Order: sequence, then C-alpha cells, then structure tokens
Amino acid sequence: MVLSLLRRGALLFGTSAALVGAALSPVPVHSEAPAVHGIEESAADAVTLLNWSATHAVHTNALFVPESVDQVEQLVADRHAKSEKLRPLGSALSPNALAFEAGGMVSLALLDKILWIDEKKAQVRVQSGARIAQVTNELRKRGLVLQNFASISEQQVGGFFQVGAHGTGIRIPPVDEQVVSFRIATPAVGSIEISSGHPLFGLLRVGLGAFGVVTEVTLQATAAHKLVEYTKVMTHEELRDRHEELLSQHQHVRYMWIPYTDSVVVVYSDPLERASAPNSADMQHLTNDYKLAPLRELLLASAGNRLSPQEVQRMSFAEMRDYLIARDPLNTEWIRRVNQAEAAFWKRSEGIRIDWSDRILGFDCGGHQWVSEVAFHAPLGQRRDLEYMTKLLRLIQDHQIPAPAPIEQRWTSGSGSLMSPVYRGPDTLPPDQDVYSWVGIIMYLPTDDEAARQSITREFWRYRHLCAKLWEAYDAAEHWAKIEIPSPSYMGSEDALRYKNFILKRVREKYPLDNFGRAHRMLDPNRIMTNAFIDEVLLDNVEPSKESNVSQDRVI
Repeated sequence: MVLSLLRRGALLFGTSAALVGAALSPVPVHSEAPAVHGIEESAADAVTLLNWSATHAVHTNALFVPESVDQVEQLVADRHAKSEKLRPLGSALSPNALAFEAGGMVSLALLDKILWIDEKKAQVRVQSGARIAQVTNELRKRGLVLQNFASISEQQVGGFFQVGAHGTGIRIPPVDEQVVSFRIATPAVGSIEISSGHPLFGLLRVGLGAFGVVTEVTLQATAAHKLVEYTKVMTHEELRDRHEELLSQHQHVRYMWIPYTDSVVVVYSDPLERASAPNSADMQHLTNDYKLAPLRELLLASAGNRLSPQEVQRMSFAEMRDYLIARDPLNTEWIRRVNQAEAAFWKRSEGIRIDWSDRILGFDCGGHQWVSEVAFHAPLGQRRDLEYMTKLLRLIQDHQIPAPAPIEQRWTSGSGSLMSPVYRGPDTLPPDQDVYSWVGIIMYLPTDDEAARQSITREFWRYRHLCAKLWEAYDAAEHWAKIEIPSPSYMGSEDALRYKNFILKRVREKYPLDNFGRAHRMLDPNRIMTNAFIDEVLLDNVEPSKESNVSQDRVI
C-alpha cells in the first residue's frame, strides 16, 4: 500500500498535492522532482511548515498525506509498532502550533469527502479532512447549515472540534457540541466509533488530537438561513446601558473593544425572518473611500511616508492597519492614534447587511499576529464580562501597553466535553447561568524584520503576563489552540519559569488530568500522538514538590 508524502516541491504533485500545500502553507523552498514513497522511505523527505499566524515553524522529514482511511489506519499501526511520532496536522491553524511535531505528522487534506447528508435528521457525515467551507457549500444545496462557525472557513472538520473552536451567541455552545459521533484510529486499540453512548465520548470530543487520528465525523446541522447583521459603534456608557439587552435579544453578538478610545464596535445578528425589517437608509451603501478616509489620512500624513496616494488608495482596511502599525509598533502614543483612526473607520462603517449565516459569521482575522484568548463564566445580570473588560482596559492604560485593536469579546453557552475550557458539568444550568465570555487580545507582526518581530513578541508576552492576573481572579481558562509555554528569550528565565508553572497549575486545577492520562495510556501507550506541549501540560503535569524554589501561587 502506497502513501503520498509531502516533501519539498510537493506543489508539483498536481491538483491534489496543490490542495494539500495550500492547506498547510509550506515555507517556499527550491523545487525538487516530486516523488511518491512508501512509509519506510519517509526519512528521505523534508518540509518546513509555518502555522497560520506565522509564529511557529516546524521542520520534519515525516509528513504523511494518506489517500484513504485504510492508509491512515495502517500508518497509525506502523508508527505505533515503531514508537514513532504522528501528530494530526489539520490545516496548521492553531496560533500555538498545537499540531506541530518534528518527529512525524499526518495531514488528512486528501480525505475530504462528504460521505452522506441526512436531510430528515439534519446531519452530515464527512471525512475529517473536509474543510468547513466545503461542508457548508454541500449543506446549502440541501437547505442546511452548521449551527455556528469559528472565524476561518479553511479549518478542517477534525481540528474544528478537537480543539473546541467556537463562534458567538449565549444560547449556542462551542462547535464540539455539534458532534454527534466520530471515528478515530487509535494506536493501541485500532479504529473505534465514538458517540454519545460511549464512555469516552465526553473526554475524546475535545481530544486535541492526542488519542488518535479522527477519520470521520457526523455533525448536527440546522436549517439554512440568512442573517441580518447590524454594526454599531457605542461608547462604553452606551454599551453598559444596553449590554443585557444585546446579549439576551440577539442570536449572535460580538464586541470589538478599541484600546485608548471610548469606542466599542458592537456586531449583532439575527435570522432574517425574526429580525425587524431593516430600513433601506440603514443598509451599508457608503463607499470604501468614505469609510477608509481616516486611515488613509493618517497614513499619508505620517512622517517618512513613501507611499503615493494612488498606492494608499489600493490598500484594504487590514493592509492599511498593518502598514500603520509597522511604522512604530511599540510606540504607545502612535498605536493610540492608529486605534483612533480605526474607531473612526468603524463609525463610518455602521449599518446593516444581509447574507447567509456562514458568510456573516466568518470574518478576516488579519495577518501575522500573536494572540491569546480566555473564557470564563459570565452569567447574565452579574456583569462579570463587562467588569473583566473594564479591568483589562485599565491594565493596558496603567502599563502603557501598545495594544492594537481589536480586543474581541464573544459569548457561548457551556459544553459537555470534559476538556472544554467552558465545561459546565453534568448538571444543566438555567439558560441565564449557562453563559461564558471569551476575550482575545492581539499584537500584529506586520514586518519581516526579525529584530522588530522579536521586540513585538517580547512586548506581547509582557501584555499576556499582565493579563494573567485577571485570569486568576475570574477563573479564566485559555483556549487550547492559544495556550503557550514561553521561551526565556521572550520573558527572561525566571519570569518564564514562573509563568510556565502558573499555566501548569491552572491546567491541573481546571481539567480532569487523571481521566485524560488513564484513557491515553489505554489508547496511545507509546505516546506517538503527542508532542512536547501535550506531554508537559497534560500527561506529565503533576503537583511539584513543596520544596520548589519557584512560587506556584503567583504570576509575577
């Protein structure tokens, strides 16, 4: 049985390999003649991969791209017999490179079939390499759609639920709750079908690719529908007055807070048939020239600008923001001015648009960037979500962090998956109590200059480190695709060690690591499906001795 192996020059494989290469975003290298190899010949090949946000890279000589489920099962069995690594790669989207493992990875980009759609049950069975955009297109032909979406439609379905991705809406859970069943090829037990009646369903549904390679997934869908999306800029006081109303009365709500301004971009949407009829005067008829004028003016007036008005005219909003930030990314006063121009852009972009739900709920995350996102319990009426943001904005101000926009805030209900950051336990909470807020901070990497990128990275880690104080106070948990163990070069060795111990302690307190470890020893005793991160944070994360010289109870 022959297995394709992605290598340097893999884009020359043809259509199928081009799809794989596009999904994985390999670092450009000199082309070589393509080849097809058996499993045993993999060591002769090499590829370097970057994750989506260009913060992590991995070089491997064992990146497998199987063309059938049988090949996946054979590969898992062979790597298990040899105790050789095999991490599921997905689309390499995770900001923390959760899937990367130099010892060996497997991409299911060629296993992307839609296997069946049951219109009566509103369910779809797919191979786990199918991209969310593909699934959405096929479902729409049958009058169906997924209940919710994360931001990037290029996600593969396997990674979509294994890391606990989420959209927004207080009555809508993270995407792992849409999973009805899945088939997983495990190293020690072989392929097993996992559904709600299986004792491992709650644990493996957010399994982080650590127990095996998910090959097929059944997802619960809903009737296809259009959404009416409203974009409005509010002051902090206006938002405080309308916060509960916005969350409780609208199906999808997200806030984009803009540091160093009094502006919050509020984006909410409802099904077309339920929304009040939009006034044609409120529809988004304004030109891009009008919307982008504040950013263009700031760019053209900035000292040392070498761009002509014609070049600036051709730039998109995201391109202009990147270019502006790149001028002086660590100058807080300059970032304040950029943020003010962005707030003016959003004020000019207020209005209404109508489209299919997947097109409304997906959005552009921007380019190269560092991100961190946490989730915490935020029952309606308690205003923990607004309190958190008030303290975060004050922290940014007090420490003069050059924090760009946006700080994005979203909401979901809880999840029954044991490893979800918003696991709510077996007891059903009243709807107003079953609410969790997700808050994400960001710093862009808008330059290729390595020294500048390193400086931004160090500043982001200062930002993140300061935010960790709030995580303790609000019992917040980081998104699995965004937890990072810092390098001493980013924080200094003592601070990095202290921060690492803080993260390990938070994970021990939040998650059932004993259950995780027992299941893992049964399904993957040779640890071929893990990497250093999974090992350190989940499998080897035990309480340190009390004689440790490093405090476990404080962040700084």
